[in-house]
Amino acid sequence: RGAWIGLAAGAIVAAYLLLRHAFVARRPRTPAWLVLLDVAVVAVAVAAIAFFVAVVLSPDLDARFGVSAQGGSAFSRIALWRDSLPLIQDYYFTGSGLASTAMIYATYAYLLHVPYLVHAHNLYVQIALEQGVPGLIAFLGIIVSTVAYTVSAWRRTDEVGRGLLAAGYAATIALLVHGLFDAELYFSTLAPLVFLAPTLLLWVASGMYRHARSDDWAEPVPAGRSAGLAIGAGLPVLVALLLPGTPARWEANVGSALQSRTELSIYHQPEWSFQDQVRRQLPNDLAAAEEHFQAALALDPAQPTANR
Repeated sequence: RGAWIGLAAGAIVAAYLLLRHAFVARRPRTPAWLVLLDVAVVAVAVAAIAFFVAVVLSPDLDARFGVSAQGGSAFSRIALWRDSLPLIQDYYFTGSGLASTAMIYATYAYLLHVPYLVHAHNLYVQIALEQGVPGLIAFLGIIVSTVAYTVSAWRRTDEVGRGLLAAGYAATIALLVHGLFDAELYFSTLAPLVFLAPTLLLWVASGMYRHARSDDWAEPVPAGRSAGLAIGAGLPVLVALLLPGTPARWEANVGSALQSRTELSIYHQPEWSFQDQVRRQLPNDLAAAEEHFQAALALDPAQPTANR
């Protein structure tokens, strides 16, 4: 269902862009009502995303809307996303590592001794959990910078090129919307396909820039590209570092990573019945993790990860 919703959203956005361009191309100036319509479309999209995030972050909204996170498939996913938030805090900077989600959930969220859920059923939660919040910011930066790179090509290319760009936009929107409900591509060996749609956009736009004939239509200048790369690389780190409590959060992150690496690299069935056996029989192996948790508490006695 999430894939169909994403496909419909991508098709609607692509059709809107194509129809809008065809309408504006026959007029000397863009009508004011069309500009207002553009603003309304963007506002609706932003409001929908904000509502989605608010529902995930605020369990109090359940009672207001008369729903339960323990209900059907959609609502049970909301519960899963909420259960993921403390884990994202635990591995805030580094993430838990690729392909680690199944045992991270089982061990630290649901207290099970076997894998239960293999992914977060949300692309953005999955990236934040496995690659940290900076990784999620970097992924979103890739999407935004890719779309920005194509704007000049969209305005000046012919109908064939515009159709190719529209297909790339549709595929990217479909990926992003579907990512709100599932993460099946990202957790599997098909993970590179997550970048297929943005790559299509880059490839099409780059080809148009290379074959541009007019002097006023050129690829974004090298200085602009360099600035974009610098911002894209530095923004995730800058955002992460400027947040309050960063030193304590970093110590807790290192402690969580060391604990997971120690416990889950050793734990295998049937040699071990459950994970607590590792903690009880090999306490010295967890000493380094405990030191970082103690350091986090010294910096911030209320640090959530170190207190769990």
